[in-house]
Amino acid sequence: MTPSIETSAIQPRRDRSFYRQIPTMLEMIGSLDTLTITGRQHLMVKVVGFIRDCGSEAVRGIGRNNQRTVMELLECLAAESSRPMPDVRQFAQRAQSLVALLAPSA
Repeated sequence: MTPSIETSAIQPRRDRSFYRQIPTMLEMIGSLDTLTITGRQHLMVKVVGFIRDCGSEAVRGIGRNNQRTVMELLECLAAESSRPMPDVRQFAQRAQSLVALLAPSA
């Protein structure tokens, strides 16, 4: 039985688990439009927090220009997730761009 998105937990670890969690993050991002507003916000905050907490290794592995882009995207994602009515499409596009920048450094 496959766990639902709401029960899937991204576990913060300091090893290379960030890279192993990328498919889970992408699945969660892809499911945003199926959730309630509260569920969307919860999931968005979870994704932003996980990248902030566990993505530092990946950010260090990319070039300086990409690091700046990652930080800008992360700020935009955090701002969007805190809005009363977050734009799911905009969040998803930015989150997928962010993950694409970080994934090649795995």
